[in-house]
Amino acid sequence: MSINFSELSHEKLVEVAKNQAELLDRLQKKEAQKKPVTTLFKNKKVSKLEKSEKRFRALVENNEGIITVLNKDFKTIFRSVSSARITGYSDEEFNAIQKEDYFHPDYLNYVAVLFQAVLDNPGQLYPALFQIKHKKGHYIWLEGVLNNKLNDKYVAGILANFRDVTEKMAFNRALQKERDIFAKIAATSPGLIYSMAQNLDGSLSYLYASEAISEIYGFTFEQIKNHTNKVMECIHPEDVTEINQKITNTKTKLVPLKGVYRYFHPTKGLVWHEVNSLPVVAPDGTVVCHGIITDITERIRAEQKIIKSNRLYLFISQINQMIVRTTQEETLFKEACKIAVEYGKFKMVWIGLLDPESNKITPTVVAGEDLGYIEIIQQKLANPVLESRGPVGTVIRSNKYVVCNDIAKDKIMQPWSQEALARGYHSLMCLPIKKFGKTIGVFNFYSSEKLFFDLEEINLLQEATQDVAFALEIIEKDQKSKKAEAAIYQSEKRYYTLTEASPVGIFRSDTLGNTTYVNPRWTQISGLTQQQALGTGWLHAVHKEDKRLLLKNWKKAIANHENFSFEFRFIRPDNTITWVMGQAIAEKNAHKEVVGYIGTVTEITKRKITEQALQRSEERYRGLLNNLDAGIVAYKPDYSIIMSNLKASELLGFDVQEMIINKKCVNYWEFLNDDGTVMAKENFPINQILGHAKPLKNFIIRINHSKELQNKWVLVNGFPILDEKGKIVEVVISFIDITLKRQMEIEINKSKEIAESANKAKTDFLANMSHEIRTPLNGIIGFTHLLKKSKLDADQSKYMATVHESAKSLMQIVNDVLDFSKIESGKLELHLERVHLSQLCSQVMALFQHEANTKNIVLELALSNELPKQVLVDVMRLKQVLVNLLSNALKLTDSGTIKLDVSVIKRSKNKRCTIMFSVQDTGIGIQKNNTQKIFDSFVQEDNSTSRKFGGTGLGLTISNQLLALMGSVLSVESEYGQGSNFFFTIQLQVESSNNSKSSSKKIKKAVPKAALLKTLGPKNILIVEDNKINMLLAKKLLKRILPNATIYEAVDGNEAVDKFKQLAIDIIFMDIQMPNKNGYQAATEIRAMQKEIPIPIIAITAGILAGEKEKCFQSGMNDYLPKPINISDLKKITTKWMY
Repeated sequence: MSINFSELSHEKLVEVAKNQAELLDRLQKKEAQKKPVTTLFKNKKVSKLEKSEKRFRALVENNEGIITVLNKDFKTIFRSVSSARITGYSDEEFNAIQKEDYFHPDYLNYVAVLFQAVLDNPGQLYPALFQIKHKKGHYIWLEGVLNNKLNDKYVAGILANFRDVTEKMAFNRALQKERDIFAKIAATSPGLIYSMAQNLDGSLSYLYASEAISEIYGFTFEQIKNHTNKVMECIHPEDVTEINQKITNTKTKLVPLKGVYRYFHPTKGLVWHEVNSLPVVAPDGTVVCHGIITDITERIRAEQKIIKSNRLYLFISQINQMIVRTTQEETLFKEACKIAVEYGKFKMVWIGLLDPESNKITPTVVAGEDLGYIEIIQQKLANPVLESRGPVGTVIRSNKYVVCNDIAKDKIMQPWSQEALARGYHSLMCLPIKKFGKTIGVFNFYSSEKLFFDLEEINLLQEATQDVAFALEIIEKDQKSKKAEAAIYQSEKRYYTLTEASPVGIFRSDTLGNTTYVNPRWTQISGLTQQQALGTGWLHAVHKEDKRLLLKNWKKAIANHENFSFEFRFIRPDNTITWVMGQAIAEKNAHKEVVGYIGTVTEITKRKITEQALQRSEERYRGLLNNLDAGIVAYKPDYSIIMSNLKASELLGFDVQEMIINKKCVNYWEFLNDDGTVMAKENFPINQILGHAKPLKNFIIRINHSKELQNKWVLVNGFPILDEKGKIVEVVISFIDITLKRQMEIEINKSKEIAESANKAKTDFLANMSHEIRTPLNGIIGFTHLLKKSKLDADQSKYMATVHESAKSLMQIVNDVLDFSKIESGKLELHLERVHLSQLCSQVMALFQHEANTKNIVLELALSNELPKQVLVDVMRLKQVLVNLLSNALKLTDSGTIKLDVSVIKRSKNKRCTIMFSVQDTGIGIQKNNTQKIFDSFVQEDNSTSRKFGGTGLGLTISNQLLALMGSVLSVESEYGQGSNFFFTIQLQVESSNNSKSSSKKIKKAVPKAALLKTLGPKNILIVEDNKINMLLAKKLLKRILPNATIYEAVDGNEAVDKFKQLAIDIIFMDIQMPNKNGYQAATEIRAMQKEIPIPIIAITAGILAGEKEKCFQSGMNDYLPKPINISDLKKITTKWMY
C-alpha cells in the first residue's frame, strides 16, 4: 500500500510523526518487559519505523508549501527546503530579517493579532492569508494555517503550513473585476437579470439574480434561491395557471419564456411584470432560462390611462357635439346613453327620472347589455326612492354621486349584487341629473372592471352629467318660446351660451376653413384672443413642428368634405405647451350643402405626457436590447426581418439601415460551414428552423462578408413561435461571436499535435539509446566486479576498483543524460538513503587519483571534524554532482592543486545539518562575463574550451538542476587565470550510529537466508539473452549464487519457448529486446502454455523508460532486474523466487 504524502495536511503529518514516536516508545517498553526475542524480529520493527521516518522526511523535504516550526517567541526551529525557493530567503537570511521588512505594511497588525491568538489557543487551527516581501523585492501572497503545539511533547512548537497563492489571488482579482463589470451592468439594468433552472425533478431554483431582485420581487436572492414557491404564491391567482403552463412549455419544447403577469409585491402591492428569457439545456439535462424580468407597472398603468383618457375625452367630445345639435329632451337622453356605451365603453348605462309626486324613479332610457337587469331592479324602484338604501336612493337623498368600485363586497349593492355580478357588472357610478339646481333623475354607469372609477373618471362623468343637465335647461328654455323668431333667437342664444360656457374649445369656420368664431375656452387653451384667432390667425398659436402637417390635413378635410381629427400643440404666449385634440365636422343647410365647419378643441396634455413616458420606456428597452453581446434577429416566415439589434448588424455584415430597408437581406449572406466550405441554403439557420419547426441549438457557422477581412465563427440558437394551429408566425435567432474561442481551440490542437510528435520521437530515441549503452556497460561492470573477487595483488585490486567505480559513475552519468528530459519536465525524483559521508567523498576522490598523478596535480580532501558520520541523501545524485565538478576541475587544471572541501555551516536541534561542498582548483579560471553562460545547456565558456578539453556542456546544467531538487544552487567564484571555486550548500538529515548498527545486524542476519541457496538441490535455469557478453556474465553470476544449478541458454524468444517445452525449467531470466521474438512475446506464450503453478520469469532489460516495468508484469513476468546486473540484486531476486 502506498501513501500520497503530498496530499496530507499538517495535522496529519504531526499525527503521523506522533504515532511513530509513540510506536517506538511502546516497542522499547515491551522489549524491556518481555523475554528476549530474536534480533531478527526486533530489527523488523525498527525497520518499519525507519521506513515511516523516511517517508515523513521525504514528505517534508518535497512538500511544495512552506512548512515551519516556531517556538513561543516565533523564532524558527525548523524551516522546509521549499521555503527558500518560494520566498527567496535562505535560513540565515530569514532568521535575520525584521518583521517590518518581511510582512507587507498592511498586514503587520493582522499578523501580530494572529500570532497572539495562536499563543492563547493551543491546539486550535488558525487559517491565515497575508502578503510578504520576496527577497527580489516584490510581494507574494501566502495562505495556510497555524497550530499551537507547544504543549505537545512530540512537537513542542507552533506548526505553520503555507503555500504561495499569488497567482490564485491575481486570478481572483481578475475574476472579481469581471464580476464587478457584470454587476454594474446588471445594477444599471431597469429589470431583474436572472438565471432559473427547471430541474429534472420538476422543481425550480434560481442560479443567479441581479441586485434588482428586491425591487422586482420584494425578496433577497437567498430567500428565494431554492424557494421559488414564495414568488409563485405572490403571482395573481388569475395569472398563475398561465405562467405555470408557459414554464412547462419552455422546458418541454425549449421555446422562450415570454409573458406578462400581475404580482402582489410585499411592499408595493399589485404590480405588473414582463418576463423574457431564452432556454438553454445544461449537460445534465436541466433546462436553464436566462432572461430579464421588468416591472412594467408604470407602462401598463400609462397604457390603461391613455386608453381610458382617450375613451373619456372622446366620450366628452361626443357628448358636447351631441348637445350642440340636440333640441329634444328624449333625444338628448338616448344620445347620451348611446355615446356612453359606444365611446365611453361602459357595459350598461341607464337614465331614470324622478316622479315628484310619487317619489319614484322610472327608467327612461337603457343602453348596453341590460339582460333583464332593469326589470329586476324596477321592483325596488317602484317603492318611494327616499326609502331606498341603494345607490339610486342614496343619490336622490344626498344630491351627491355614489361610486361602488366592488359590487361583490360593497354593502350598498347587497340586494342586487348577485344579479349584477351574473351579468358581468363589477363597479358602478350613479350621478344626480340636476336642472336649475334641482335633482330630476339619475345617470347610472356600469363597468365590467373592478376599481374602474378613479378620480379622473369621476370628474369627467360629473362634467358629462353637468353638460347633459345644462342642455336640459337650454332645451326647456327653448320649449317655452312661443314664436318662430323667438325660437330661432333662443336657439342661437342657446348655442352661444352653450359654446360660451362649454368646458371644451369650440370654433366655427367658413367653407374655406377660415375661422369665424372661437369660444372663451378656446382662447384659454390657445392663449390667443378671439380677434387674433379669426381667419388664419389661429395658426400663429400652433407649434412650428406641427403647423405644416396640421394645415395639410385641415385643407384635405375641407376639400373632400370629410370629418377632421388631428392632435397638435399650441404654444401659449408664456411659452407653455398645450397638447390638444382638434375635431370638426361639416355644417350643412336644409339642402345638404356645406355652409361651414364646426369643431371642438379638447386639451390632452396629460395624456400626451403619459404617452411620452411610455415611449421613453420603450426606448430604454430598445437600448438594453442593442447593448446585448448577442445578435438578435426576428423573422417572418417569408424571411422578412421584423426586428434586429446592433450586434446582429455587426455580426451579419449589414448596418442598421440596410437591415431595415432590405428586409430579405438573408439572401445575400454568405454562411460557411465550420470547415470553411460554403453552406447550402437549406442548412441556413432560418431554413433549418422553418423546415423542422423545432428549435436550433448550439449550431456553429462561419460568416463571410466584405466588411471583415477575416471570417467570424458564430454560435447560433433559434426557435420558432407558433400560433394556435401550430403554424410558424415568427422565428427568433440569436448570434454569439465565438471567433476568439475557436481560434484558440485551433491553435491549442496544433500545439498539442506538435508536442505529441516531438515527445514520441524523444521517447523512441531514449529507449534505443538506453538499451545500446547499457548493454556493453552491463558486461564492463559485471566482469570488473567478478575480477575484484578474484585473486589480485594490492595495485591490481586498487586499479580494478577504480575501473569498476568509473564504470558505475559512467552509468550514473548516462542515466542522468537520459533523464535530462525528466529534469526539464519536473518528473525526476530524489531517492534518499543512508550514507557514510566521508567514505562517499573518499570514493569520489579515488576516481580521479590516477589521472591526477599522471598530470602531477595534488588532490586534497578536507573534511570538517564536525561532519556527521551518516546522513540521508540521494547518494547517486550527490556523487554525480561531485564527480562532474572534480572532472571539470581536473580537465581545466594543468598544475597545482584540486581540493574538495566539505564543512558544516549550521547544525539544528532537529537533527538537520547544513553542509557546504566546495571544489577549488588552480586552473585557467573563468572570465566574469561568462560565469552565468557556463550554466546554460550544451554551452561552454568558449569554443576553444570545447576543442581543447571536449565535453558536451551539459554537466553543470544537470548538476545545477539536481541541486535545485535538493533545495540548493550551484555557485561559482573565479578569477581568470588564477582558478575557480564551485560550491553549494545542502541541508541534510543526520542519522545516528545506532541506526547504522541495527542495519548492520540486519544484514548479518539476512546472510544465512541467502546462503541457503547453495544448499538447494539441482535447479534448471534458462537464460534468454541475445548478447554473448551479457549471456556469459549472467551465467557466471548465477553459478556463484547457485553452484549446483544447470544453466540452459536461448538467444531469442523462439528458442526460449522451444526450450521451455522440452525441459523442466525452474526459473527463467528473460531479456526484453531480442530478434525474431522479444521477451514480452515469449513470456506471454509461455504463460499461455502453463496449466499448473507458473514458474518464475524474471525480466532483465537495459530499458529505463517509464512504463517498461509495468509492461513486463502485464506480459506475465514475475519480477524485474535492470541492467547492468548487480550481483546483490540478482541474489535477492533469486532468493525471493527460488527459496
